[in-house]
Amino acid sequence: MEGPTRRPLQNSSFLNLPSEIRNLIYHFALVRERPIDLWPQDHRLMTCHALLPPSPLDVSETGYRRVRYQEDLLYVREEMAVGLLRTCYQIFKEAAGIFWMENHFRFSGRGGWQGLLRFFLTIGPLARSRIRKISVHAPIYLRWPERTFSSVHSSFELFPSPSLSADLDGLSKNWPKMHMAKIKSEEHPESETRLLVCAMISQDRSLKDLFFIIPEGFRNGDWTDYGGYEVGLWGETTLLNNIRKLDFLKITVIFEDGSYLAVENGVDSITRQGWDLICMPKSLVLETCDGKPVRRLLMEEEVWKASEDFGLKRLFGD
Repeated sequence: MEGPTRRPLQNSSFLNLPSEIRNLIYHFALVRERPIDLWPQDHRLMTCHALLPPSPLDVSETGYRRVRYQEDLLYVREEMAVGLLRTCYQIFKEAAGIFWMENHFRFSGRGGWQGLLRFFLTIGPLARSRIRKISVHAPIYLRWPERTFSSVHSSFELFPSPSLSADLDGLSKNWPKMHMAKIKSEEHPESETRLLVCAMISQDRSLKDLFFIIPEGFRNGDWTDYGGYEVGLWGETTLLNNIRKLDFLKITVIFEDGSYLAVENGVDSITRQGWDLICMPKSLVLETCDGKPVRRLLMEEEVWKASEDFGLKRLFGD
């Protein structure tokens, strides 16, 4: 976001309003009630422009290219009054904090941690320290459901099979283009990217809420494969230990509609870390009934709070 001009507005009636009124105006102009998803899971197939160089993202059979559809970015650019921040320096000083502090920024798609790192590098440390809520793709190994599984609940259309428009590796280009800092994925593998983001959050100590998102169509393993969590968030690993150090903020894991909590004792494995768990309607939870694994389809939101004795165990545990 570009800085404002320092030339003051002459005889501005707006600046003569009480600060309380100006803050209300800033809120209505610059704050969205829903999270702003800058790394969405939603993808589309766009026509490959003849002048663009060939890309591995091109689907040669159709002449289309997979793109990460930035609907929320379009909303910010076209519907929110972000131009207000460039009118004069005083308005920028008053309104910028409201934009960063009161909006909820979301990076729910595959590779969302890389998007979050680029976002942090772009906005700089001051703006970063003002942000209070962030959602990001859960730092666990998430896989698309198998076709044999999706057919079980085909009537609910919960689990679409992977298609040409699915970005399984998070490498799709953004459309419209985002003006964010570039990083080379080969120099910043996903595991390192997560650690860098955690280090920035830990340094600022200003974030209040961090949400780990499991989006539609993803699961985290099943009862035949406990590899649902990658080396990074299972057992005593570097990533898990770094996330645990973020004990100054609240962490919530959210399984969105069409996702699957597919690990036995999955609820306990999350809440015992000191994190809350929310499973949205039309998500699935693996449970044990009479000694057998059963998939339960949720018809309403269910919430599990972190273990109340989590802090005591950390302090006094063996």
